[in-house]
Amino acid sequence: MKGVQPDLPEILRALQLLAEPGQVIELRLLEVQGQGQRIPTTMSGYFDDFDLLANNASKYSSVAKGVYVTPNPVNPALLARASNRIRPVGKYDPLTGDADITKRRWLPIDLDPVRPSGISSTDQEHSLAVERAFQIREELRRAGLARSNCRQLWKRRSLSLPRRTAHQRWRSGEAMSPRAGSQVRR
Repeated sequence: MKGVQPDLPEILRALQLLAEPGQVIELRLLEVQGQGQRIPTTMSGYFDDFDLLANNASKYSSVAKGVYVTPNPVNPALLARASNRIRPVGKYDPLTGDADITKRRWLPIDLDPVRPSGISSTDQEHSLAVERAFQIREELRRAGLARSNCRQLWKRRSLSLPRRTAHQRWRSGEAMSPRAGSQVRR
């Protein structure tokens, strides 16, 4: 990610679009390689302060292989693990799981070809993923599950991972219970 500079105002804007004020979000940083650190580590924290979350994401994005947030709200009790800060986590340390999601406000759809880890999709595979994303969008519209403000389709070359994917994130009109969210299948 050398040469890519995080845009703090844009990170904050994205968080404000993604989450409700006061919502608890996990920030997860993959393969963080700090100065003088021989082995990369995963870091995680739970935030209800979006300014602190954005600052941490910005601070570590240049030394992490991936920077992710939970799009759906997590149980506020998880703030006890690392409240508005990040910490290194070990292989067996608990992170956010499906049972920790308090409601399903977003249905993220990530379309990747089946390929060995670390190998980018071909142009044809990427085109097929984008085509499938449009098909899914139309099916959701026909089923009445897509609202007019949820039509954004993301096509991107990932800056942090060596692959190309198609992404969609659909906001549900009504918050789904965690049980309802578990009904979503691959």
